[in-house]
Amino acid sequence: MQAKPETPAGDPTVTRGRQQAIAVLVTLGGSIVVVTFLGGSTLAAMLVQLVVLVLLGVQLFRGVGWARWVIAAMTGLGALGNGYVAATSLGADGIGWIVNVALAVIYAWCAFMLAMSSAVVAFMGAQRAAREATPLP
Repeated sequence: MQAKPETPAGDPTVTRGRQQAIAVLVTLGGSIVVVTFLGGSTLAAMLVQLVVLVLLGVQLFRGVGWARWVIAAMTGLGALGNGYVAATSLGADGIGWIVNVALAVIYAWCAFMLAMSSAVVAFMGAQRAAREATPLP
C-alpha cells in the first residue's frame, strides 16, 4: 500500500499558521469587546469594529495578502496609540495606564505574528492555492 502524498492542509507549518491566524483574530475580537465594556468605546463602534474584523478575517482565510497587511498595520497603529496613552498617563490616578500597556503589548504581538510569521504566510499560500484549484460552478 502506497502512502498518500503530503497535502498542504496536512503540513504542520500550514496548521500552525492557521492556528496563529485564528489566535490573532480571536485576540483582536476579544480586545474590542473588552475595551467597549471598560467604557473605552461605544456599542455601535464595537459592532462596526467587529464587522470590519470579520470581513478582513474572511479575506485572510481566503489567502488574500492585502488583508494580512491591513490587519497588521491597523493593529500596529493600535499598539503605538495605546503605548502613547499609557506613557502619558503613567502618573495619573487609577489603573488606566496598565490597561493601555496590556493592550499595546497584545496589539504588538498580533501585528508581529501577522507581519513576520512564516507559518501564516504558508497558511495563506495554501488557502490561496486551494481556492484557485477549486473550479467555479
